[in-house]
Amino acid sequence: MAVFIGQNDDNLLVGTNGNDQIFGLGGNDFLDGGFGFDLIDGGEGSDTTTYAFFSRGINANLKTGIVSFPGNSTDVDTLISIENLIGSQGNDIITGDDGDNNLSGGAGDDILDGGFGFDQLDGGDGIDTVTYDFYSGGILADLQTGVVSFPGNSTRTETLISIENLIGSRGNDVISGNDSNNVLSGNSGDDTLDGRGGNDQLLGGSGNDTYIISDTSDTIVEGLNEGIDTVDAAIDYTLGANLENLTLTGNAVNGTGNALNNVIRGNAGINVLNGKEGDDTLIGGLGNDIYIVNDAGDQVIEAVNEGIDTVFASVSYRLTANIENLVLTETSSLNGAGNELDNLIVGNSGVNTLDGAAGNDTLIGAAGRDLLKGGLGADKFVFAASTDGSDQIADFSRAEGDKLVLVASGFNGLNLGQLNASQFVRGKQAKDGNDRLIYNKKQGKLFYDQDGRGSAAKIQLASFDNKPTLGAADFLIVAAPF
Repeated sequence: MAVFIGQNDDNLLVGTNGNDQIFGLGGNDFLDGGFGFDLIDGGEGSDTTTYAFFSRGINANLKTGIVSFPGNSTDVDTLISIENLIGSQGNDIITGDDGDNNLSGGAGDDILDGGFGFDQLDGGDGIDTVTYDFYSGGILADLQTGVVSFPGNSTRTETLISIENLIGSRGNDVISGNDSNNVLSGNSGDDTLDGRGGNDQLLGGSGNDTYIISDTSDTIVEGLNEGIDTVDAAIDYTLGANLENLTLTGNAVNGTGNALNNVIRGNAGINVLNGKEGDDTLIGGLGNDIYIVNDAGDQVIEAVNEGIDTVFASVSYRLTANIENLVLTETSSLNGAGNELDNLIVGNSGVNTLDGAAGNDTLIGAAGRDLLKGGLGADKFVFAASTDGSDQIADFSRAEGDKLVLVASGFNGLNLGQLNASQFVRGKQAKDGNDRLIYNKKQGKLFYDQDGRGSAAKIQLASFDNKPTLGAADFLIVAAPF
């Protein structure tokens, strides 16, 4: 056994390939035990030991003073009064003590744990990880600047160099990556994770976590029942498993939920928000937003003067405040109702009940035998084609300014603008070649005659519950339904 004793100065001591005892004494010493199982005592000062000569990876702990060599030997090195350590060429696990350490992983994929104290952690080559699992107070870590601070605890910071991955504390962390492919883990606590550039993997852990997403290559991993988590996305985004909430930022357009009860918020742009399954809350913000409603428990929230917004609903739906338009989708027989605004309400191919409520509404039953209720206001009842089915109109009111609107492409022989008086007739049949619209007031039924001569079967367009008096002035011929 060789024994090396330094002076009370800055020493460089290198051991043999045997089992050595090295004593640095005073000064800032650099101690290299070499191969063999050594006792290395730094003494006073800030002392460093190195394992850069070793190729297989080490497990070094400055707090316990033990360095083991997994897969190589059961024997160990013993460290005393060592503040700094350089790892091997392999995959190391290096743990500091409660002092200020300088830990370097060297080559290999290393895990560095500085422990308490304010440390410099240098991963070196490879894919390296720093962990703060030992700490409960919450950290602010930025891999791009290489600075880790401890809000509310100290003004001092730690320095990170060449670190790709980071495991947060047990408190509330804010962790930001760099342009490398990072793996960021929030651990417990309410954490905020931002991968920045690169193909990043973000793991929030338990707690109510927030993920900042700006790249389609980023991946979020959330376990079941690990808090209420939110994604802030600057790109179009669909929530993955176990994520509850989504907020669109920047220029993002589309936000899509999952099977959970999601809260999805738009931005100042024109957004398409789709909660999918679950009882979702969709909040559009500024812009002419589109909401996809798939569940009767979905809620749409819009503030006043925030664009012309449209709900596409595959379930029966009543427009909430500040939403202008409603379109029923799928083929089921659904009901659609408006609000106090001037609504556009469009049915589907099923049998719909459309109720405009207050406001000057436009109702389009589309295919199917629909019930149309304009409600108060000057309403328009629109027929896109003669083949759309006969609709029942509950409350046509000339006094309120209601109109019957026909789309020219769906009706032969009608010119744009107010209906020509010669093309309207009251009675049961067309009387000459000009007659296209026939109104039987006694029955309260409106028909369309394709050729104006009655040689072909007339098509019933609508029936009127209140059997109003109609004339050509009640009809408008338009190029498009709205």
